[in-house]
Amino acid sequence: VVFRHHPELGAIRAQLEDLGALGARLSGSGGAVFGVFEEEGAARDAARAVEVMSSGTRCHTGRFLPEMPVSG
Repeated sequence: VVFRHHPELGAIRAQLEDLGALGARLSGSGGAVFGVFEEEGAARDAARAVEVMSSGTRCHTGRFLPEMPVSG
């Protein structure tokens, strides 16, 4: 439904996938489109490319936190 009303978000998701994301999705609240990349360099390259291709779009890269044991 969101992509129907905001096709630019669908275009960014497609760009991330075309740039090598293992997957690209919309955040639960719809505030962000994110892609998951295997390599950090590929994520940085994709972020720069999306910013160029989608004027006004700001991209950030990050890492998953390591799994932490749950104490109990």
